Amino acid sequence: MELEDPDFVNVNESLARLSQQRATGELFLSSINKHWYLYFFWGRLLYATGGNHRVRRWYRTVAQICPRWNFEEHNLNLKKDEFWEYRLLKLGLEKKQLTLTQAKSIISKSTDEVLFDIVGYSKLNSCWLPKKLHPIALLDVIPYLNTAVERKNKWRNTGFGHLHPDVALVVNYLHLENFKLSKDCAKIIQYVNSENTIWDIASQLKQEITEVVDLIQNLVNQRVLEVSILSDLLLPNQGTSLTISFPGSTCTY
Repeated sequence: MELEDPDFVNVNESLARLSQQRATGELFLSSINKHWYLYFFWGRLLYATGGNHRVRRWYRTVAQICPRWNFEEHNLNLKKDEFWEYRLLKLGLEKKQLTLTQAKSIISKSTDEVLFDIVGYSKLNSCWLPKKLHPIALLDVIPYLNTAVERKNKWRNTGFGHLHPDVALVVNYLHLENFKLSKDCAKIIQYVNSENTIWDIASQLKQEITEVVDLIQNLVNQRVLEVSILSDLLLPNQGTSLTISFPGSTCTY
């Protein structure tokens, strides 16, 4: 099956059709310089990945759900275009370094973020590639899609909706000195370090991005915070590590 240049409604219908047909394989979606991969087994979702920050999303999700899992110790030779996240999850389960519940939570969290990204595009190119896949855990994709649409609508209704939560924030200390921070704004500021994206900050605060965006927008409007574009990290074991602090844990990026 090949899906040519669908808009979002057609993507929605295509996901429903894949579910109904109990399809197994990879759905590739792309828009200009962005691309995503959705993997299915018998019509249910195995994993969703891609976008601008595929590696950052992996580190963030693992840090939030199982911060003690040091997946880098395996020193695998991972390749950019392979299904490397699932490879790491399988290895973590085999080595009993994470539980099935944790693995499913990682899959679920990644799916939330990827679908939020996808539904922001009115036109997507796509194609379907049948593949032999072995599931760890399976998700019903349509409820996740509906949640992503609802979250995206809330995001668009803010004055910050033209930006993406992949952007990082930087403190403008000159304006900070003359700005009286509320308790909630102070909580946000403590995680702003020019490397944390809005996704990261929301994760660290254990809140939805739609719950923090109004406060962030106000700080940007007051010129206390500035927006910065970040590139993705290198694949695990291929780059220099930097330490990111999460509540109750420390994660190495």
